[in-house]
Amino acid sequence: MDTESFKPGAPKVSQTPPPEDRLDTWGEIATYLKVDQRTAQRWEETAKLPVNRLQGRVYAYRSELDAWIRKREPLPPSWIEKLKAVMTRYGERRLVIIALALVVAAAAYGLWRSWPLPPPPHRVMLAVLPFENLSGDPQQEFFSNGLTEEMITELGRLGPGSVIAYSSVMAYKGTHKRVDEIGRELNVNYVLEGSVERGGDLVRIVAHLVQVKDQAPLWADSYDRPIENVLALQREVADAVVSQISEKLATPGTGAATSAPRAHPVDPKAFDAYLRGRYEWNMRSPLGIKNAISDFEQAIRQDPNYAPPYAGLADTYALLGSVPNDALPPREAIPKAKAAAEKALALDKSLAEAHASLAYIDFAYEWDREGAEREFAQALQINPGYATAHEWKALYLVAMGRADEAEAEVEKAQQLDPLSNIMNMAAAQVYLYAGKYDRAIDLSEAALKRDPNFFLAYYFRGRAYEQKGMLSEALADFQKGSALSNGSPIMMMALGHAQGVSGNKEEARKLLDGLAKLANQKYVPAVYMVGIAAGLGDKDQAFHWLDQAVQDRCDYVVYLAYEPGLDNLRADPRFAGLTRRIGLGR
Repeated sequence: MDTESFKPGAPKVSQTPPPEDRLDTWGEIATYLKVDQRTAQRWEETAKLPVNRLQGRVYAYRSELDAWIRKREPLPPSWIEKLKAVMTRYGERRLVIIALALVVAAAAYGLWRSWPLPPPPHRVMLAVLPFENLSGDPQQEFFSNGLTEEMITELGRLGPGSVIAYSSVMAYKGTHKRVDEIGRELNVNYVLEGSVERGGDLVRIVAHLVQVKDQAPLWADSYDRPIENVLALQREVADAVVSQISEKLATPGTGAATSAPRAHPVDPKAFDAYLRGRYEWNMRSPLGIKNAISDFEQAIRQDPNYAPPYAGLADTYALLGSVPNDALPPREAIPKAKAAAEKALALDKSLAEAHASLAYIDFAYEWDREGAEREFAQALQINPGYATAHEWKALYLVAMGRADEAEAEVEKAQQLDPLSNIMNMAAAQVYLYAGKYDRAIDLSEAALKRDPNFFLAYYFRGRAYEQKGMLSEALADFQKGSALSNGSPIMMMALGHAQGVSGNKEEARKLLDGLAKLANQKYVPAVYMVGIAAGLGDKDQAFHWLDQAVQDRCDYVVYLAYEPGLDNLRADPRFAGLTRRIGLGR
């Protein structure tokens, strides 16, 4: 997609409007139209809103949007005929009066149509930029990064609006972009900046809050505390930020949420180990995940009553037992994740992360709809700004066949974590299962623009290409993704399925045999063998492996009912029997 293309039906202009007429994100477009982003995106699909795309990025022009608003609902074409009938009936003497009345009515109608739409309720968006490490010790980077993440979590709990997630703000670490640039890129109203200096058992935090629209400083303060009081310090800073934002808005309902403070005093060594674990976990690398487990376990040994490390373990084991990580069989990894999440909540019921982990386990492993709904609701009530909870809930909803709700939920995750390729790929998965392949392609291309070596973007773009019948493009993406991932099993599956569908049966069977042999050496999800067998049209082998995947409790079986790569199996009675066993989907 190297050239500029316009949506079918969008009005074309003979001359490109000037740059200052351009709106460069869905956020800017929605703000200009005075609606939320989802409404603007729905208008593109249903009402031919003039939105353009270039290399995966969306943009629009104010002049074209104005023209679209004016033409949204023109007067019915039959009004001239009605005027003629009136003239015939009443004679020309009343023509002027009737004409004037019609002109006035038309003007009033046009004014009503062009009147600005009422603005949506004010939504506060806040970004906490990475705290600068002033300790002079590079080893303290994990502490400043971890403190940034903890501050994001605390502000999300207190509820000033929506707080941009850690993975997106970390893109600005070490950069010197202006606040207005960051505000525009993240679509936020406020930015919290700060620094942290650690010396022995003392910590000093300096923080200041800036309003994006005019870069005006709203508040600043500094805090010196013993390290064992760091949790209370985070709450103190968060309370001050929420208070300042609420005062600025002068709007009821934007103040701090009523959540019980975490009263447990933290052991400094346990807190250090926990922050190191979160730092490693956020790297999402095999070595990082291994180190995260070690760090969380060290934090627990240091302070068995400190709840967050248990939630960290739950997140880590859930990751290890899920596609495409495939590090441990689900029956080994997920019970450990569940035990850790339950222990975290036994110590602190206000941990949104632990509730979200339990929700994911109920959904993807226990196949418990009611439990998943309950835990997702609890997690998002505690912290509505927790992007991962929105991401996992979106995947749950699309597996339930509630595609519209899933799209809305994953858009919330993207809004909270706009620069995260993980969130982008969750959205691509939702759109793939919802049959919106062009959206999945756009999201994959946006991820590749940020990271050309992100192999999962080739996976999802290739899957979407395949469903659109663009098999040569799909094969090219799968081959590229396989090379970048050193032949990861999920890419072998995707390539094998596409080879089978393309008629390259021999190549597909080689890949299937390769996966089966690999499964003798390490855990390989049986759903990967299912994918290649389905591409070959070998139904008996596909159902053999499907039965194995269900027995293994592989998380991907919950998507069976809406997985487009298995459409040729769907009419077989064995397929309906499997989905009934799981109790999810259709």
